[in-house]
Amino acid sequence: MKEKKFKIQFKFYVIILFFCCILLFNFSRGFYEGFVYGDKEVIKVEEEWRDESRDNWADFIIRVGVAIVLCIVLYHELGKPILDLNAKMAKIAKGDLDSRVEESKFTEFEQIGNSFNAMAEALRTAELEKKQQEKNNQQLYSNIAHDLKSPMTMVLGYARALERGDVPEDKKEQYVQTICEQTEHVNELLDVLLAYTRLENQSYQLKLEEKDLAEVLRSCVAGYYSAFEEHGSSLYIDIPEEACMYCFDELEMRRAFGNLLTNMVKHTEQGTACRVEMKAEGHIRISFMDYGEGLPAELKENLFKPFSVGDASRNTKGGSGLGLSIARKVVERHGGSLKYEENVGEKGKAFVIELV
Repeated sequence: MKEKKFKIQFKFYVIILFFCCILLFNFSRGFYEGFVYGDKEVIKVEEEWRDESRDNWADFIIRVGVAIVLCIVLYHELGKPILDLNAKMAKIAKGDLDSRVEESKFTEFEQIGNSFNAMAEALRTAELEKKQQEKNNQQLYSNIAHDLKSPMTMVLGYARALERGDVPEDKKEQYVQTICEQTEHVNELLDVLLAYTRLENQSYQLKLEEKDLAEVLRSCVAGYYSAFEEHGSSLYIDIPEEACMYCFDELEMRRAFGNLLTNMVKHTEQGTACRVEMKAEGHIRISFMDYGEGLPAELKENLFKPFSVGDASRNTKGGSGLGLSIARKVVERHGGSLKYEENVGEKGKAFVIELV
């Protein structure tokens, strides 16, 4: 535990120092008179022994000495924190954001130092966030280029083969179909990227309207029944029949629900039971859960970051790696949270939306 040091306001320190100087002057004056006049009576001193010229010079020297002592003490107490603050400000200006002002025994300088240190810490945090954002952007651009290059390379190769007449007649339809599929994949990827960048922009405003959130969720789930059947998984719902009115952007919320449902279809084993549950008791809680195995530890750390699923997963399962990132941003724009939970009952995992 850090030892708590004694603090004093500087104005009280100056007052105490002033009275100390008065005592020092009186003591020095008394010592001088005792040394010069000895034990002679005051009356005799005034009438016979006092040399006023000498006494005036003595007073002047004593006053100057006391003033010098006062100035030295004040300079030491004032100069040290000011010089320290000036030096640390110069370091901050040069980019050394780890500089901090030392602790002072005066409350006024302590407050100034705390404010300066808080400012320095805020600048350091902002700089670290900026560097991390730049790193994330570079990774994002790299992944975008990778995801666009593969289908576009295929489209270009097939198109040139058709142009040169190298494709047999019985294969032309297959080539054209592949070109259309890859073009649609690129178009979907660009739509996802556009949605992600739009949500990243703080100036983007949601179109909020008060609607029945339960009905919107129910219609979204209904659109995925066939996908779950093709996947060989059963989908159960537990959504209240009564209206659950909430102020939200229907288009963006549908996008979030769709991404979470798509994630359930693509990233659960065939035959796994899945469940969508909604509770509205004080706050809204929507769970997209399955009773399969939990996620590996290395995926959990960056689960909601762009492209966190890895290149192999995106290529083999057709995902963009942005679905969970977009879903979280949509929910957060509505003042809620999206988190990952495990151990649903005895086994399973869930992505849980909470709205207040």
